[in-house]
Amino acid sequence: MRTYQSDRAAPLPGILTTLLYGLLASAVAGGILFSVEHFLHFYLIILFPVGAAFLVAIALSAGITAGRLRNPLVAGLIGLLSAVAVEGTYHALSYQFDFKAAVAQELGASDPKLVGQLGNVFLQQEVGATGFPGYLKFEAQQGIKLSKFGIGGVGISGTG
Repeated sequence: MRTYQSDRAAPLPGILTTLLYGLLASAVAGGILFSVEHFLHFYLIILFPVGAAFLVAIALSAGITAGRLRNPLVAGLIGLLSAVAVEGTYHALSYQFDFKAAVAQELGASDPKLVGQLGNVFLQQEVGATGFPGYLKFEAQQGIKLSKFGIGGVGISGTG
């Protein structure tokens, strides 16, 4: 009796199904990460990304099964793309809501178009780029900050 050997097939419907499952789960996971930080004002730097990865992995597993994707390289690439999409969703929401709200509050502007323009002026001065790419550069420049919380504990917060 021969052992089972996969044919490593990657049919287009299987790729698209897995991609759809992965990207939808990534959008949900990124939204959850943003919501927890935005509304509850805390972010556990190890635990939350691991939880998001677990959620996306479950969805990818379901997508691989539903699409009958049998090529581990293609599945891994879709998983990598999904991981990038989680972080992209998280940062896009942070830019859209937190950064623009901070600009509006700091400058007392309420018109969304004016807030966007003023935010772009700030980003251009600080990092030499505007819009979402400028925001990502600005966040990278800010880095991660260590702070104490609780009794003798060390908290880690910052930009993911």
